[in-house]
This record gives sequence, structure tokens and C-alpha cells, in this order.
Amino acid sequence: MGKSQSWSVLFFGVVLAVFLTASASRAAEPVDFDLPTIDGGRLRLSEFRGRVVVLDFFASWCGPCKAAMPKLEELHQRYRDRGLSVIAYSVDEGGKKAVKPFVSRLGINFPVVLGSLQEARYLDPVRYLPTTLIIDPQGRVVNRMVGGTSMGNLENAVLAYLPRSAPQPPAASQVKRRQQGESRFMRVWVQENQILQGYRGIFIHVMADVADMPAEQGLWLALNLRPEARVGNGLAPVSEAKPYYQRVDDATRSHHILFVRCDQLPAAPLGALYRVWVTILDHNQQPVEKSGEMIVQNPGCYTARVR
Repeated sequence: MGKSQSWSVLFFGVVLAVFLTASASRAAEPVDFDLPTIDGGRLRLSEFRGRVVVLDFFASWCGPCKAAMPKLEELHQRYRDRGLSVIAYSVDEGGKKAVKPFVSRLGINFPVVLGSLQEARYLDPVRYLPTTLIIDPQGRVVNRMVGGTSMGNLENAVLAYLPRSAPQPPAASQVKRRQQGESRFMRVWVQENQILQGYRGIFIHVMADVADMPAEQGLWLALNLRPEARVGNGLAPVSEAKPYYQRVDDATRSHHILFVRCDQLPAAPLGALYRVWVTILDHNQQPVEKSGEMIVQNPGCYTARVR
């Protein structure tokens, strides 16, 4: 071997040794972050110490990321009781408005944090999406997968580090999202005799989960008010229900408030009641789901109304 060759081999060996030492040092350091979640809380990674964490970097516009999510959900369901936690880390610039609909449509039931690509690179040199890190119970990155990977590879990477016993998942991992077939309506209630901008009327509060619906294509709430009068022991309609429409521009919001002025209420005889319900309409203004019905006995409008 010539002198130049021996120097090149020596130089390469030194560079390799420095690289391996730096990598080992980096891997030995626990990683951490404190970020907001799409569900309105915050999540700190260090709260998951004692559990294995699968941390997946993704974006809503990334096709391979979307394909990877069902595998991560399956992994979460299969091993969460054995000390595994799955966390998705969004690098979307659109924030919650871009990410929550994406997650809701996929039926994901593990926590999702809102970060950025710049912040992600402090944790790991993320250059491609998806990038998935396996973090051991001490908080150290012990495996790294770039691009789509098989369920078998994910399981093998996780099983090597699952502890014999693990703490319960922290509160930040407990997410409650609507499951397929569940009602979108969480609660609807009325505040009577209210004043807004000088007008007297009623507020109708609607708590509903429409995050998986494309608001940008058109999404509406239809409020229906039908005057009814007492007949014997029951109620009978006085006239047809009058609908009021409100467009939903942000599907990630779950609390919507509609205001109906007294002079907008459908005409009814003095002492009539109002039956109230809300319907969610899609981009074709077709009904998606109807809420339960309620009775407004005294809307607080002190003027007589006649048919």
C-alpha cells in the first residue's frame, strides 16, 4: 500500500470514528418537545418516559404519510396496553385547519402535535416524509425509518424495547374523537331573551363535530324554528318550520352560535311555543344529520304575534 493510500485510509477511519461517536452521543441524549395538539391541549414528550414512543413526522399533503397512518393506528391499538404510545408530529404550515380534517377523515385515535419542519430538525435531521422515530423508555432515539415501512418492520422495532412494566399513558395521550357512526352533535341549547347589537332575540348554541367535512366546498348549519300551540295534552304545529342558514367556514371549530332576532321569528299566535332543531348540510346542501328537538317556551319577545 502506498503512502498516499495509507493516509487516505487513515483519514477515512478518523472521519468514520468521529461520525460514529457523534451519532452515538446524539442517540444517547433524550429528546423532548412541548407543543400544542390538534385537540386544544399541549403535549410534552418527556411525560411519556417509561414507555416506548413511535414518533411519526408527517404532512397532510404527503401521500405516503396518509398511507402510513392506518398502520400506526393498528400499532397503537395493538400495543398501547403493553407500554407503547404513538404520536404524530405535523409539519404543516396550515396548522390546525389543515391537520384536524386530515386526521378526522382517517379515524386516528392517537395524539397529534402541531410543529414545523424547522422545529422537527432540532429533534432529528428530517428531510423526507414520513420519517418515523422509535424512542426507548429512557427517551432516546433508537431507530429511524424514512418513507413508508411495513407493519412487520414497525412491530420488530417496537418489540425490541417494550418494557416489562410501563406507566400508564399521560393525560396528553387521551384523545376523544368521533368514531364512525357516532352522532356529530354533542349538545344543542338555547339562550332566550338575549340582546345582540341592539336587537332582542335568542342564541342557539350548537356543539357538533364536523372536522371531517370539507368546509371549503360548502358546509352549513340549518336552524329550524316551528311555532306550535297547545292542543289538549300535546302540541300541534301552527305553521311550517322556518329555516335559517349559517355557513361554517372553519370545520375545526366545534362550538357554533346562531342568533335569531325577535322580528325574524316565524309569526305565531300569542302564547305559542317554538320547536327547534338543527340540521348539518353538506356542499350540495343535502342533510347529513339532524339534532334532537327542543321546545322554546318563552323566547323573551314581548310583542304579540299573530298569524
